Amino acid sequence: DDDDDDGGGVVLRTWSHVTDQIGMFSYTGLTEAQVRHCAEHGSVFMLDTGRISMAGLNEGNLDHVATVMANAIEACPEE
Repeated sequence: DDDDDDGGGVVLRTWSHVTDQIGMFSYTGLTEAQVRHCAEHGSVFMLDTGRISMAGLNEGNLDHVATVMANAIEACPEE
């Protein structure tokens, strides 16, 4: 399991499900609701499955994409 509870109820993610993949596209592990949140609230677009083009990330957009994804995870927790 890639996730650990920090003891305070906060789940810490390793993101190894992303870093262990090879190729230009990667599964983010985001739910469909989190993907919609990224598109609607941050203009970050990916497939409903959470698959995103890693080749589209660069120094100019990486912080924005990471922030939008973090906000989506917080706003739409997995049930």
